[in-house]
Amino acid sequence: MLERFGLAPLQGRTLDAVSGGQRQLVYLAQALFRETEVLLLDEPTAALDLRHQLVVLEAVRAHAAASGTMVVMAMHDLTLAAQFADRIACLCRRRIVADGRPEAVLTPGLLRRIYGIEAEVLTGATGSARVIPVRASVESLPAASGWA
Repeated sequence: MLERFGLAPLQGRTLDAVSGGQRQLVYLAQALFRETEVLLLDEPTAALDLRHQLVVLEAVRAHAAASGTMVVMAMHDLTLAAQFADRIACLCRRRIVADGRPEAVLTPGLLRRIYGIEAEVLTGATGSARVIPVRASVESLPAASGWA
């Protein structure tokens, strides 16, 4: 696992001697190493550069496919979520307001309703949805966001 995430050179260091991103990778490597039936991840790509975000999500997806592990992940990057998830559930005011395949769930109307933004949703070269935020729409900002 250390080699998979490029952490082998850090093997002798303590966690307080590595960066936040490296620490994040160590925690994920530990979780994958344990081979649990269900893996719950909260923002697993936080504090990571773009390359390591992809490395992490590719490794999690490969691990899930190889081991049959169910992965439940909270993410705010909708484009990355759409690229790697089989299914997306969108929450608003502590309720699931949409659930299904990313390309069916991620629509401009839903993004306006949940996030109070105008956005374009395009299909990328891989066939996954790409969310492009255009502007915040104060008039349609959800009341539960803390802004209204």
